[in-house]
Amino acid sequence: MEDNVLNSTNSVNINRENEKTTKGGQSVTTKRRKTKKDFDKVLEKAKRTYDSQMIKNADTLRLSIQNALAPLNEQGYSESQFKSEYVKRVSTILDSKLYCTRCKQMELNSFTLATHIAMLGVKKRREIIEKGFGIIQKDISEMSEPVYKLEELKKYDPLGLLSDVNAE
Repeated sequence: MEDNVLNSTNSVNINRENEKTTKGGQSVTTKRRKTKKDFDKVLEKAKRTYDSQMIKNADTLRLSIQNALAPLNEQGYSESQFKSEYVKRVSTILDSKLYCTRCKQMELNSFTLATHIAMLGVKKRREIIEKGFGIIQKDISEMSEPVYKLEELKKYDPLGLLSDVNAE
């Protein structure tokens, strides 16, 4: 009985994802677009801006984030909301023991590097955590300074996710 309930729920979800429209007398199924979170919109725009800059450092990246955040500020997405989500992403990276071990082996500051890795997409973040720093190896020299200082991020960390982090 439960399986039937689950199956009917799943089929409803699948049907919601696909919308049927008619075009020239033929039935056409189209997929709905996923709406991106404001956080991801900011990161994507900031990354595009940062990638086109001549000088690449943490200051440039912070300015790119501020510029990407400005239009969404007008729509009600604040800098504190962005930084709260950013803290969660950084802490998720730092929770990986494998990641921290690799950082120690390569004599890299795990917090500093995590603030930069947090800017990447899900697939790249997973690859870095699971397989190492190969995909960002050439960019590591640009990551010598954290995007945001630990003290600043702790202001947006009410759950204390970064309480055990050492920024040095």
